[in-house]
Amino acid sequence: MGAKQMCKDCQNFIEKGSKILDLGCGSGIAAENFQDFFDAKVIGADIKDNRVLDIPFRIIDGGNLPFRNLFFDIVLINYVLHHAQDPERLLKEAKRVSKKIIIYEDLPEGILSKLR
Repeated sequence: MGAKQMCKDCQNFIEKGSKILDLGCGSGIAAENFQDFFDAKVIGADIKDNRVLDIPFRIIDGGNLPFRNLFFDIVLINYVLHHAQDPERLLKEAKRVSKKIIIYEDLPEGILSKLR
């Protein structure tokens, strides 16, 4: 799903000017789109730096998030949970550092998707 469409899908859940953590931000494309669309302050976080865009960024260890409790209004988890070694722990940390969590995730449909 494209980042612009994701922003549109989230219009009812994110207020303008929100502070957003893009957890597992990868290239940073979604983070930049959310920043522009919502006039938000967005910080990307990932286990390694794969950004192609210059967004604020923090390296994380995949479990503990280096932010204080309720630091963010939103944590965006965009196609990340299936990569996490401990997704439950990651979700608990997301809950700790934010007021809301928005999750986009692939769900395998059929045998070909499961194999891929």
